[in-house]
Amino acid sequence: MYKMRFRNAASCLFLFAVCLCGCGKGSDSLDFMDLEPDEVFLCTDNGDSKAGILLLDSEGKEILKLEEAALQVCMKPSGEILHQTAGVLPSDSYLFISFYYDPSDTTNYTTGVWSIEKEDWIFEPEEGTLAYYAEDDVMNSFQIGAKEYGLDFLPYESAPETYEFENGLVLHNEMKDGNYYIASDDGASYLTPSEFFDRNPITADYLQDSISIEKVIMGKYMIISYTIGTYESDGTCTLSGQRAFCDQNGNRLYLEWDYNYVFFVSDQFDHSVTDIMEFYDTDKEVAHYLDLTQMKELKIPDGYQQVLYREGRTFLLQQGETYTVYDAGTGETGAVFTLDSQPQDIIVLSPDTYVVQEFGNSRIFIHDREVSSEDSIEYAPVYPSPYPVILSGKVLGPYDKSYVIDPEGNLAMQADHEILYADKSCYMYYDNKRFVIRPLTENTTRR
Repeated sequence: MYKMRFRNAASCLFLFAVCLCGCGKGSDSLDFMDLEPDEVFLCTDNGDSKAGILLLDSEGKEILKLEEAALQVCMKPSGEILHQTAGVLPSDSYLFISFYYDPSDTTNYTTGVWSIEKEDWIFEPEEGTLAYYAEDDVMNSFQIGAKEYGLDFLPYESAPETYEFENGLVLHNEMKDGNYYIASDDGASYLTPSEFFDRNPITADYLQDSISIEKVIMGKYMIISYTIGTYESDGTCTLSGQRAFCDQNGNRLYLEWDYNYVFFVSDQFDHSVTDIMEFYDTDKEVAHYLDLTQMKELKIPDGYQQVLYREGRTFLLQQGETYTVYDAGTGETGAVFTLDSQPQDIIVLSPDTYVVQEFGNSRIFIHDREVSSEDSIEYAPVYPSPYPVILSGKVLGPYDKSYVIDPEGNLAMQADHEILYADKSCYMYYDNKRFVIRPLTENTTRR
């Protein structure tokens, strides 16, 4: 299933005269960042066009400066979406960028695609909103205005998708009499619905005479979708789409988990994680998790009413008002805490560093100790940079605190202003109409 994501730049673009000044130390040197020759550093203010866009190469040289421009999304040539709006990027990345089309009409703007490697537009800005079609965080095509384009940046032409295995087998979906079956690259039938259901007996009132291959996993396995039906007391039939994890011959695997749907998990920032699959029973609402790197189950203790995947091999388990951070890779338990009310979300950054997000009363815990604040924290979003940045402030006001967290959950630095990005070597913020990049060891605040 494809996700159609709209990035409405009109909601975050403002007309201001901006001045993009040099970044970093007085000499504009980025030596302390230790960038590789095939990396660049992107400066943006999370989609706000007031700051514009500044792009620096590995030596700190300015290679792109745009005013009144907003970054929509970053993408690799393969279509892989890079979930970041600032910081270190591969030099072969593409930037989808929007501008106002007519400054007197803020509902219209143009969108183009900039190639970092070519240092030029590979898709000239044209009028329209950006929407893109992606599955598992890989872009399939994009749309600007009413026009749709492929990853070759030419008008999109729909073509049958092929699925290739590591042994050279290539499959695709074919239709006959309105129903799908799986065919090999020479057009011959590879797996028909009757063959699939013969190999995989499925109890249902009705089996639709149609199957499709959805994706290839690790070059060895495939996801096959099919549809069953359940007859209601009034004679109507309720259809339900199902997905099975199969070997190359179409045999369902992990039957002991009694699942009827399988998919890649998404982390706490809604990013697809392609090395963990969730096997889910939509009727019993029970899930099992498969670590594809080892082809072993990530076992979750019984007795919890809700299981939420967070990141890595970390899950958040809930039972009533009690929450437990659990590492399914090691079997170790982290923080255990109780909340009086159900929060909007809980972001877990280490076994005992987490953020309880609740509008009007958010809370930040570092190594299980709550960060004190003179006033209640109305809003505490997290920027998922290599070193995550926890922000603290008012819902509609500026952020007055930033907490940079290292991979072990330690407080790497704290600042009395909004930090936009941080990693092991540096942090970046926007101040006085310029982007500033400083070594992470410089634990300074705005002057």
